[in-house]
Order: sequence, then C-alpha cells, then structure tokens
Amino acid sequence: GDVVFYTGNWYAAVSVDGGQSFKYIDPNSMAQPTDPAGVVFCCDQVVNYMPSIDMFVWLMQYGPPTGNNIQRLAFAKTDDVKSGKWSIFDISTNLVGIPGFFMDFPDLAVGANCLYMTTNCFGPDGKTVGSAVVRIPLTSIASGSPMVDKFVAMDLASFRVAQNCGTTAYFAAHRDTSTLAVFSWPENQASPSSKDVPVARWMGTSGYISRTPDGRRWLDRADTRITGATVAGTELWFA
Repeated sequence: GDVVFYTGNWYAAVSVDGGQSFKYIDPNSMAQPTDPAGVVFCCDQVVNYMPSIDMFVWLMQYGPPTGNNIQRLAFAKTDDVKSGKWSIFDISTNLVGIPGFFMDFPDLAVGANCLYMTTNCFGPDGKTVGSAVVRIPLTSIASGSPMVDKFVAMDLASFRVAQNCGTTAYFAAHRDTSTLAVFSWPENQASPSSKDVPVARWMGTSGYISRTPDGRRWLDRADTRITGATVAGTELWFA
C-alpha cells in the first residue's frame, strides 16, 4: 500500500504516503533495556515484507565488535509500522549453535510459508569462516512466538537464499572458482541437501576495476561473495 520502508548501513526511513515523504529512523532506537553492555547496533540492515501475514521484517546487526553478537529481527504489521510499534526477536550465536562466533553480513528472503535469514559466521580463532541459514515459519511469527530451524556449514561462506523461493529454499555459495554449491531445503524437511554445479571459471581475487568517464573506480570494494539470488520461473539466478 502506501507504506514504504528502506534501510541503509546506518539509518532507515519510512513513508506512509506512498514515498512522497520519508521520516528518518535511528536503528539504535531498537535497543532493549535488557541488552547487555556492549550490545549496540552496528551497520548491517535488511528489510523485507511478508504479504501472507501482512508483516514487515527488519533485520539489524547488533552486538560487540567481536564474538557473541546478535542479529536482531523486528516485526510489525503495516499499521504498526506507521506508528513505530515493533516486536523484537534476537538470533543469537547460542541459538544458532556457534557460541563465541561473530555473525556478519546478514540477509533475508521470504518463502511461501517461512522466513529465511542468512549470516556469515567468524570463529574466535580468527581463521574459521562459515555460514548459517535460519528458517522461521511464518505462522510462528504471526503468533508472536518465532520458532527456529538452522543449518550451519563451516566449509562455505556467504549463503544467499533465493527470493521468491516458494516451498523450497534454494541457497548457494562458491565452493571454488568453478563450482557452485547449491542447496535445496524443502519446508517439510529438517535439513537441506546439496549439489555441486559447475560454472564458468571466474577471477578469484580482489582487484575488480572499472572506471567511469570521469575516472572514478566504482568497483574497488567488490569481492567474490554472492550478494543476490532469486527464482525466475524454473531457473535459479545467483549474482
């Protein structure tokens, strides 16, 4: 309808008149009185909408700069977004089963009956890097008591669940520079299965350079992570 919500790294904004005007929102306002010392908002945000239950979901990365942080989910019906009334549910490292880790670079995807959150997982040893997918049934969100299923892989990083995924969540990560590990997770199964898919070999290091006509190098921060995914008809697309 007329409610529009968007996020940047450090800010968010909402419109209740179809985008004609926006009101700034400070993500720090989602801090809770019970938050431990050092658990504060830091910079990664994603917003999505779940039409079947008419609810926005707003994901914010909270926590200390290293170890045992949280991915904070805020839920609100369309009318509640207008008045700023959100319910909070935290995805903690203990909930995911990786105590001591640091979760980073989160994303959201909405399926037919489930919400999916992905996050990278950095180990306390400074070397281990994995990725996790958290599945939350929409019915549990609508009831106010979210329930969580999880899948964690410590040999892959930067999972992205495909948008428009229906009743099966598809997600992928690079196994190497010529192989994509593609997972499928049907809603009625406890865990996903995977298949390695060969792809055209790509450059596996940083140094992606493209200059604009005035000399600006706009690709300098590009890296090898998958940053987008969707189902298009009978095809899976990963970017």
